[in-house]
Amino acid sequence: MTRQAQSVVMSQLSWMPPALGFSASYTSVTYTAGVLTVTIQYPKTRLTQVLPLLTLPGIGEIPRLPTNLTAQASLQLVP
Repeated sequence: MTRQAQSVVMSQLSWMPPALGFSASYTSVTYTAGVLTVTIQYPKTRLTQVLPLLTLPGIGEIPRLPTNLTAQASLQLVP
């Protein structure tokens, strides 16, 4: 089940431009106690290769981003 979910995730994210360098290694799929969870952790370093950050003295980076941009979705499967 997790392999199928991983395949669907990558299919749904195929619209992303190649310049963003998105790969399956940024995703994880778990299935525990009837709950399927998909997590995407996209590193800021990949994003900043195509979207420049502005660094202002005394303020820092604009926009301020976490090390990994993270999204998570869960689905409870009932037999």
